[in-house]
Amino acid sequence: MKNNIVRTIAEVGIFAAIGFVLDEIQGVLAFSFVNGGSIGIAMIAVLIIAYRRGIIPAVATGLIMGALDISTKAYIIHPAQLFLDYLLPYALVGVAGLFKYFFDRNDNKKTKCLWLVVGAVVGGLLKLLSHYLAGVIFWNNPSDFCWGLNEMRPELFSFVYNFAFIGPSIILCSILLVVLFLRAPKILMTQGEVVTYVETKEHKNKVIQYSLVSALMTTGLFLFIFYLIKYINSLENYSSETEIYYVFSRNCMVFSIVGLVTFLLALNELFRIIKNKFHYHLMGLNYGIFLFALSIVGLARIIEMYTDKKVQINNLYWLWFTLAFVISGALITLFIISRKIESKK
Repeated sequence: MKNNIVRTIAEVGIFAAIGFVLDEIQGVLAFSFVNGGSIGIAMIAVLIIAYRRGIIPAVATGLIMGALDISTKAYIIHPAQLFLDYLLPYALVGVAGLFKYFFDRNDNKKTKCLWLVVGAVVGGLLKLLSHYLAGVIFWNNPSDFCWGLNEMRPELFSFVYNFAFIGPSIILCSILLVVLFLRAPKILMTQGEVVTYVETKEHKNKVIQYSLVSALMTTGLFLFIFYLIKYINSLENYSSETEIYYVFSRNCMVFSIVGLVTFLLALNELFRIIKNKFHYHLMGLNYGIFLFALSIVGLARIIEMYTDKKVQINNLYWLWFTLAFVISGALITLFIISRKIESKK
């Protein structure tokens, strides 16, 4: 076990270095992308680790590559932009490690190739999402748009520009992954792995649990970063002869906290899966309590809306309160029912 951990750490370091070198090479060759970004195969380093070692080592590899990028050529205008443009993109490619389970447990070569392509596409699209958000939020001045697209909306330009280099990179990495598997399959498999595998109910449950928790972690992290940025950008200041005060968007703060709590709760469930202590009804209870607290916040907004004449009427608060209250009630009820069923056994 100890030797396996040491090997994993060594492979993460080696492939992060390889990926960084590939990223530097493709950056030098990408003359046409004047606003940053380049077509290349640097993602392949993260994808190989994803299929050799799984999601956590792959994300770690991506984070190291991002940190190395920051140390050499970062152009930073905001802390959140630092994450979206440098730390997160390659780390999100590591999410492809979720598909290692399906890749390992299929004997058919065509099916294995399909899962390699799926992982490359999903990882690449998540990288695209990170750069896209950075473009919409921080690089949205039409006067800086290239290729004569200054009249285009920032949301559309960010997608077109980032897809122009990430799309071809996804295709190149998908092809290279498939070629590596067909010509040198050991590159994508660790020592001692075998192709054949007898499916069990326990392993099926494990992959469902990991997929669910990973989806919640990704959603939570996205909400946290997105609304934190909106919260920071929502600053308004008012001044008079006697005082100056600042106002931020309270709703953005609430949803940023929602994202953070969602991520932390999912992270806790990830550790429970690793320790074989995961239970769906306990996870449901945790999120049920959290959503109930969120419904109370929504109710407070509704009360304020109808009692304070300075607050504009917004019926979306009713939707906020209703959804949070109904879902929390359902989750807590399911927990109570499941406990009663278990007690009767």
